[in-house]
Amino acid sequence: MTEQPKAKRTFTKRLTVTVLLWAMGMSAYTLIYEPDLYVGALAGILPFMVAVIGAYQGTGHADYRATLNARAQADHTPPEGFGEG
Repeated sequence: MTEQPKAKRTFTKRLTVTVLLWAMGMSAYTLIYEPDLYVGALAGILPFMVAVIGAYQGTGHADYRATLNARAQADHTPPEGFGEG
């Protein structure tokens, strides 16, 4: 079997990190400049951050399953005469 290139998922990682940093920045901004609104902002920012992490993990899971299925199909050779009348 030949060595298959491994997916690095760099785009997804960078996008996730960027969005999480933005969310933490918005949280810090609200805490510093609008402390009265912090609890309300946090109530929106935390579920958003959890959803982003969940989407990242879900994408990774789907990629992994697709890779496993593709490798299984590529390695599978049916027995001689299989599927013939």
